[in-house]
Amino acid sequence: MNDVLLVVMLLGGVFLIAIEILLVPGFTYFGVGGIIFLVISIIFAFLNYSAPVALGIMSISVIIVIVFFIWFFKKGINRGFSLKGSENSKEGFLSYREDYQQFIDESGIAHTPLRPSGTVIIKGIKVSAISQGDYIDSGESIIVIKVEGNKLIVRKQ
Repeated sequence: MNDVLLVVMLLGGVFLIAIEILLVPGFTYFGVGGIIFLVISIIFAFLNYSAPVALGIMSISVIIVIVFFIWFFKKGINRGFSLKGSENSKEGFLSYREDYQQFIDESGIAHTPLRPSGTVIIKGIKVSAISQGDYIDSGESIIVIKVEGNKLIVRKQ
């Protein structure tokens, strides 16, 4: 009976730790329960068996948990917990939707003060912009000199 209880406690501890690693994010009751089961089974082994047998049981349980951790972080973490690919512009991904190249050399009006960033109105469209270095007050005329992603670089006209 003691042998069955010891095996159940060891397997239960390893099982709960496996649930903690694979299924539950963070450190929760499963991890704490698994650690408690393993510690109680090791103490039980030292109380009921000779020292070499108890040390063997302790070593085996520690090795199983370490191997499981290593396996999970080398193999398991890449099987659905993280992206396998990446999105890039060659495959059609853009972090912004519109093509702002159409605004180069266009004139507009500063909708908000640009110090250095703000909003401008060009062709009736509100667009985020950055001044080339000068403070531009709202209502002043601007011209687009460059486009960087979804930001227009402007200067006073």
